[in-house]
Amino acid sequence: MTERSKDSVGRDESNFVLGLSKLKWTNDCLEIDLDEWSLPIPQKVKGKIRVYPKGLSSKLWALDPEGEHTWGPIATQGRVEVELTEPQLQWKGHAYFDQNEGRSPINAKDCVFTEWDWSRALLKDGSTVVTYDVRTKIAAKDRLLGLQFSSDSSTVQEIELSERYKLKRTAWGLRRSIRIPKVISNPNNLTSTAGATAPTVVKTLEDTPFYSRNIVQANCFGESVQTMHETLHVNRLASYLTQGMLPFKMPRVR
Repeated sequence: MTERSKDSVGRDESNFVLGLSKLKWTNDCLEIDLDEWSLPIPQKVKGKIRVYPKGLSSKLWALDPEGEHTWGPIATQGRVEVELTEPQLQWKGHAYFDQNEGRSPINAKDCVFTEWDWSRALLKDGSTVVTYDVRTKIAAKDRLLGLQFSSDSSTVQEIELSERYKLKRTAWGLRRSIRIPKVISNPNNLTSTAGATAPTVVKTLEDTPFYSRNIVQANCFGESVQTMHETLHVNRLASYLTQGMLPFKMPRVR
């Protein structure tokens, strides 16, 4: 995670270069060549990641009423192969990747966001459920997305979500919450999920003063699933304390 200026960026139809790292499409595979350093303890991070998407999506959803910030999945499903030479690590697994775009930094003074919770779950039928619970400085501009994607990302339908479930706070005292599908769908009827076991945090993967990434056990259309979940607090990110610490976690180079 290195912040770089536009002088370090290059791209064309099939390639994206960021400093010494680069991404390129080769047939049906996205190849990522990493050449970075980790912080705060300097360590070389070098190797290759290959992502094979099951299908691609180009649809974007606005996260604010003005459409200044958008989100969309590039591939809701796929497989990934990781081969690092520094350090020596290799693994394979299930893949998902998406994109966020914005015309201004989310920590800018005029930014409308205050916080959001996002989650993504893979279901037994091969579909993917994504939720986005965006809170803003003006309640009327809050944004709630509940989407269910087919296995190849080709089709998507909106789903109704439950009220907000509170999750245990992080070690940094960060508030976390999640919404789940409001009903269980089956061929015969629609049944409320009322009474289902409340979502719980299984593991916190990343814990910072302003951001948390987690694995959450939740009920999704009657299935007990492990959901990837994240929480972002914009006010925490914009604070002078956090901004002072960021360079020790994310180096900034031209």
